[in-house]
Amino acid sequence: SDNTVGDFKLKLPEQGVFIREYPTNIANKNLILETFQKIKSDSKTNKYPYDILAIIRGGGDGFEVFDDLDVCKEFAMLNFHKIVGLGHENNKSLIEFVADHSEATPSYLCTYIQKQVKATEKTILKKETPNKLNSNLESINSAICSLHSFVDEKIENSNRKLLDYLGSKNTFIFVLLALLI
Repeated sequence: SDNTVGDFKLKLPEQGVFIREYPTNIANKNLILETFQKIKSDSKTNKYPYDILAIIRGGGDGFEVFDDLDVCKEFAMLNFHKIVGLGHENNKSLIEFVADHSEATPSYLCTYIQKQVKATEKTILKKETPNKLNSNLESINSAICSLHSFVDEKIENSNRKLLDYLGSKNTFIFVLLALLI
């Protein structure tokens, strides 16, 4: 129903989830099979192929189509991560056993998707963090090298001036310079 789909979409994360709806008459086996074919076709021609196929339906009567062997076989053959959230907790269907993941209700399925998105974001951050650290370390190392070159040049200039000065005098002067960085 529109209420089930609307509630489902409201609970999804705002970022990281893009939805394309395929509403169909779930009481009609042939329309469901046609919808599966349409989804396969659209995914092949879409700029961004689909990753996940979710079937959701609120509670009530009429779950027999999800026990149909042809529907379950076609669903199992789809090359997506297939997830299902059907009815209420007491509704069970055969299609849940061929899904990659199944939840008892559309709301529970939403929670599952939220957790998957958060886990994916954490994985991406873990991959990006070392790259950012390496980049920062390279910048710091470059700055330190530049600073060392600058200090070495200043010390050389000072030593040259001191040697020139000492060369013009008849006395010996000992000088100790300490530089702390």
